[in-house]
Amino acid sequence: MNVDEENEGDRTKEKKRKNQANEKKTSTKKIQQARHETATSAAAIAAVTSSSASSSTATATANVLSTPSPTPGAPPISRWRQRERTKTTAVALALCLNIGVDPPDVLRISPCARLECWVDPMSMAPPKALETVGKNLQAQYERWQPRARYRSHLDPTLDDVRKLASSSRRAARSERVLFHYNGHGVPRPTANGEVWVFNKSYTQYIPLSVYDLQVTTET
Repeated sequence: MNVDEENEGDRTKEKKRKNQANEKKTSTKKIQQARHETATSAAAIAAVTSSSASSSTATATANVLSTPSPTPGAPPISRWRQRERTKTTAVALALCLNIGVDPPDVLRISPCARLECWVDPMSMAPPKALETVGKNLQAQYERWQPRARYRSHLDPTLDDVRKLASSSRRAARSERVLFHYNGHGVPRPTANGEVWVFNKSYTQYIPLSVYDLQVTTET
């Protein structure tokens, strides 16, 4: 074999090696491109699935909130939210505590709950304790509604409560009246829907109709 034939053989081998290397590079690029396309497709499918699931969940939630499930034979349920917003502009506080005198139908056990607005009424004189409880109660409401007009009566009579309710309604005009009644110092409410207040000399308990109170405050 002469020199020319040897050189020709070397060139042929070198050409084969280059072709094999090029084919390997091309194959690697195709594999990488296929992997990229597969990952992109998977991500797109996941995004569509997630979007569809979110849309379905939102639609289902909206349907649950807006369309209550009716009971067979029951009348349709109306929306409970008020369309017109009202403000609480008047707050009436009526505290019937009569500190130091337990109601006749109440049997206190020991120990028992005694705090009124985080105040122990037995830790001070009854008039001072009643005044402190009233101030603390008003301060707690003022944290929630500082702009409202507050009126309070401590151990009120029947006339006091009626005047309190009517004056609160006039002050609120067409807005909401909040009426807070504490009857821890009087007998329990009656079966006829009555709560108790005091007479002028604090010797008797006087019944007060809750319905009459509601009519007076127009709540």
